[in-house]
Amino acid sequence: MTISKLFGNITIVLNQLIGILFIVATLAFLWGVIQYVLASGDEKKLAEGKKYIIYGLIGLFVMLSMWGIVTAVRNTLFNTGGGNTIPRCIDVGGPPPPCTT
Repeated sequence: MTISKLFGNITIVLNQLIGILFIVATLAFLWGVIQYVLASGDEKKLAEGKKYIIYGLIGLFVMLSMWGIVTAVRNTLFNTGGGNTIPRCIDVGGPPPPCTT
């Protein structure tokens, strides 16, 4: 097995793990919202709901960051990106711009 295939397999596993953890963080956030809404003024339940909301948001942020880092490393090291999606020329009227697409 080459190093490229090894890192490719690690990337696949990390992407799947990030997806699963993203779902868990979303469920934790939603559970906190439900607890907060149904607390009916009970301070203990309000605090617990807030805790789940905060942990869920932190989890979502961490998972989104990990996904971005894994994608950036994969695209940088293995050139597996989908290509440049930023247009090189923008038509604003007038003569055509001197660029390639």
